[in-house]
Amino acid sequence: MLKFFKEWLLQSVGVAPLSLKFEIYLHSSQKNRLSKVKKYWAKALEEPVASFATVYFKKNVIRRNRKNTENGYYGLVRVRVRGSTDLNRTIAGWVEGMVG
Repeated sequence: MLKFFKEWLLQSVGVAPLSLKFEIYLHSSQKNRLSKVKKYWAKALEEPVASFATVYFKKNVIRRNRKNTENGYYGLVRVRVRGSTDLNRTIAGWVEGMVG
């Protein structure tokens, strides 16, 4: 879904590739796997590893028994578009035009 969204932004909407920013959100217990996580997302989104420089770590609640840990867990990625205020209004207009 992220790959589709990225391609939609680039090809259909006309966003410049350098305007895209990728942020990783990861549990703090996974800090030791950060390199592997970045490589996973870089391959999945066909982006250089350097594109994933911004990482936010979530503090773990130790008393929870989490199922998505270690090898199957890669956090989540947020795709942002720099300077996207006008773009947001444009897309909202498209949606309004289809729904209204």
